[in-house]
Amino acid sequence: MSRYMDVSMPIRNGMLIWPTDPPVEVRVFKSPDKGDRSTVSAVAMGTHTGTHIDAPRHFLPEAEGIESLTPEVLIGRCTVLDVRGRGNVGPEHLRPALEAGATRILLRTGTIEKQMEEGFSKEFPGVTAEGARAMIEAGVRLVGIDTMSVETYHAPGAPTHHALLGARIVVIENLLLASVPAGDYDLIALPLLIAGADGAPARVLLRTLDG
Repeated sequence: MSRYMDVSMPIRNGMLIWPTDPPVEVRVFKSPDKGDRSTVSAVAMGTHTGTHIDAPRHFLPEAEGIESLTPEVLIGRCTVLDVRGRGNVGPEHLRPALEAGATRILLRTGTIEKQMEEGFSKEFPGVTAEGARAMIEAGVRLVGIDTMSVETYHAPGAPTHHALLGARIVVIENLLLASVPAGDYDLIALPLLIAGADGAPARVLLRTLDG
């Protein structure tokens, strides 16, 4: 019997965010306690809050927004690779998935849950520029990772972002993969449809294939 795993960060006040991004504010706007007929909350946050998807416009100002990403890419078979303890992710780490013809790859580095507990750190692994090129050459359409960025904090010029988004490869960041074994799954990754946005929070699910 197949089952679904939610690998998305809950959005809440005080949650882990990129240091220069807007803080999250969730507050009650209307409430029966205030004499209103119903409860309505107001939410303020950045477009790259929590588990989110980058649009090409994130690093390419004249490129497409989040509405350009199609369900055909956001939904389908994916491969989870366990790369914990291996540092930055290069072609040698990606090779098993690429040789198997994977077009959607999720990278489990074992990073984000630790940062959620201890706070933001600049020291986290990412995909190297060479790793990005290997995925582009292999025809990968989507890559996700359990870090705050698909490339390291210290990467000058953000070459991985520019390469992946320039090739229109979908990038998902801040996935919760600690309890997800390596292997193949069905992926459902749907961002909020914010017209023209450079990215958007997303609900991301994995379905096991054992049924």
